[in-house]
Amino acid sequence: MAYADLAAVIAITPQRAAYDTTTIPTAAQVGTFLTDIAGEIDARLEAAGIAVPVTSPASFVAWLGRLNAYGAASLAEEAANPEAEGGGVAERWWTRYTDGLKAISDGSALPASLAQSGSSRVMPRSYGTDNPGSDGEPPAPVFAMSDRF
Repeated sequence: MAYADLAAVIAITPQRAAYDTTTIPTAAQVGTFLTDIAGEIDARLEAAGIAVPVTSPASFVAWLGRLNAYGAASLAEEAANPEAEGGGVAERWWTRYTDGLKAISDGSALPASLAQSGSSRVMPRSYGTDNPGSDGEPPAPVFAMSDRF
């Protein structure tokens, strides 16, 4: 489920009056971009332990919609101008999109009221974290770097 629609992409791409069957990209292709970008957003949310699709709070859903539209607009602009040099609007929109993905991953964009899914964040694991000593600390290493054999 996309968090944005074609109208949201058009709203941030004013140089494109509309997308239809004769434009590059077509309206159907922009719809595919929206769905693909929403899938990437949902994957980040799921990795953060958030149930998807997100339906509340409304302010966060609106932010996800803008994030979805920025990603799709960037892909649409790149499709329309494949030979364009970097630094244009497509790159700025893509940067906003990827910054939003990073904010989801590091948790800085996630409201505390979001519904958690059954899974939780995957934390780093090691022998020491899986097998703490009786005092709760990881066991001392068997060998040290200074040991000589």
